[in-house]
Amino acid sequence: MCQQSTRLCKTNITALCIFLFTLLLTVCGVKAQKQTFFSLQGKKINVKNFDSKVRSLIDETGIPGVSIAIIDHGKIAFSGTYGFKTAKVNADSRTVFEACSLSKTFLVYVAHKLADAGKLDFDRPLFEYLAEQRLVHDERNKSITARMVLCHSSGIENWQSMNNPDTLEILSTPGKRFIYSGEGYNYLAEVISLILNKDYKTYIDEIVLNPLQLKNTFITFSEDGKSPNDYAVGHNALGLPIDKMKNTEPDPASGINTTATDYAKLIVAIFSGSNLSEKRVSDIKNPVIRLNENDPNSYYGPGFAIVYSGKDTIIYQGGDNEGYKACVLYSTVSKTGLVLMTNSDRGLTMVQKLNELSVNINIKSFIEKADPNKQYPSEVSTLLRTYRQGGLEKMAQKLEVLKSSKKMQEHTLDELSYSFLQTNPELSVKLLQENILLNPQDATAYYLMGIISLEMKDYYSAKEYFTKSRELNFPDLDYNNSIELFLKKCELAINDIETRNTYITNISANDKTNIQAEGYNKMEGITIGVSNDIDSTRDVRNLDEGDWLSYKVNVTQPGLYKISLRVRNGQQPADIELQSETKSLTKINIPGNAGNVRQWQTLTAEAELLPGTQMLKLNVQHGGIRINWFEFSKSNPN
Repeated sequence: MCQQSTRLCKTNITALCIFLFTLLLTVCGVKAQKQTFFSLQGKKINVKNFDSKVRSLIDETGIPGVSIAIIDHGKIAFSGTYGFKTAKVNADSRTVFEACSLSKTFLVYVAHKLADAGKLDFDRPLFEYLAEQRLVHDERNKSITARMVLCHSSGIENWQSMNNPDTLEILSTPGKRFIYSGEGYNYLAEVISLILNKDYKTYIDEIVLNPLQLKNTFITFSEDGKSPNDYAVGHNALGLPIDKMKNTEPDPASGINTTATDYAKLIVAIFSGSNLSEKRVSDIKNPVIRLNENDPNSYYGPGFAIVYSGKDTIIYQGGDNEGYKACVLYSTVSKTGLVLMTNSDRGLTMVQKLNELSVNINIKSFIEKADPNKQYPSEVSTLLRTYRQGGLEKMAQKLEVLKSSKKMQEHTLDELSYSFLQTNPELSVKLLQENILLNPQDATAYYLMGIISLEMKDYYSAKEYFTKSRELNFPDLDYNNSIELFLKKCELAINDIETRNTYITNISANDKTNIQAEGYNKMEGITIGVSNDIDSTRDVRNLDEGDWLSYKVNVTQPGLYKISLRVRNGQQPADIELQSETKSLTKINIPGNAGNVRQWQTLTAEAELLPGTQMLKLNVQHGGIRINWFEFSKSNPN
């Protein structure tokens, strides 16, 4: 009897286990099924219908791939990934996009956490924590605070390379004017590293990524570039792929790769009240500096743009890297928000329509000013779709029909021109010149002509176009700031050109003649930096195939000269040709450096120099090198 009972007991237990296992599988299966509805502001949104509208939107706008997250009442209500990460390869929920300037939010969160802990005083000069050596030339650096950096009123230029590459500049009195600054955020990141005695990547991991479980966020790529391996490739306005930037060093201002879902978790953490004190959250919403003197509703606070719209206070942050666009909209009243990440230069053209399909935050006028491209639907979206499907001729036909209707939207030719700027500059110029004839008061057209002239290094024309654009006065956010910076860049370039035109070196048979590489008269494709050679001077770098340097010299005595060239290159060999005017004098082969790629070497060659004043040209035929100096000395006769 007992044995039978035992067998029955075992049978019942087995049956119960099977039942529970089956139930578990069923429950797991339900959880694994795709979400069919999501709740948004008390309404149920059908996911299938929403997905269909988003896919139609990205098809119409030509945006290859997007990552979306929707916040409702302080929680992530929905997230989705659509389209392609590259070459018809589908993006998925783990595909990371460049966060662009949304990367700054990770530092914003850390800064406010440290303020809560009493470790960072937002109103204490950063100089008292750590001096930024690139700014010590300007006494005003001693008044810059964390608050100024966070709200972009420090006066520090956005990037040192944009204006005078030799100097990081303070463009306005700290605290007085909105000037967007990535350099400022990178400075603050270094200050926090000093406070915590940890590098940026470590403290972001410990304070942000691990506690918030942001498992699809990457501060850098691995040294071999293989991790993360699921990333979206950027695309230009025409839908053509752009080489992926894989930063192996942190860039706090713009270098993070993540998903919309992970970033939405960060936004929720900031505004939920669970991670930051009420004082900190209130401070984030506190306006500090007006974005535009003519707009009383748009400000920047310590971390985000702040937009007042009716009774709502809206948080906004946009992101713009080459081939990628991103943004976040968040209503602090309804606690609803939208995060959008895209792999397209035209990614933000869909944000207002997506906003209308979801959270419907009243921020339309601000978005229209924040992005130079018109929001969908627009004539340019239609024209570019025609181009992608039928080519340039079909697009031109459609454009002619549009112009003949005399109902063309304002700035259509400007925006279309900008779309072709990198791939077809001749077409860009033609479209802008036509637009200036049709709309002689269009400040945007002159602005873009200035941009094209800068790209072509025609600084005189660029100065004229930017000056005209300034006279017509941009109404948009910080275009006028940009014009001032570009005009300054033109002035510096013009002064540099006119100074360099006076350079001339006498080459004598009696003495060695040394020419520093940065003392060129003209150049193509190079930059100048501080050398790590033994003389600690400056060198000319980024000399790749097709780049060149030219120097005006006066050869007082013709004949055979030895030429010494101080160079540094990587593991690949390089070839340089020395020309006098168009005549080839000699070629110098630079062997690949299999050892220390930072090592400088002196190479020699011989060349017959002709008498008189002439232009000597160093032309890179192959490879990539740096040059510190070169030297001429009369060869000894045999």
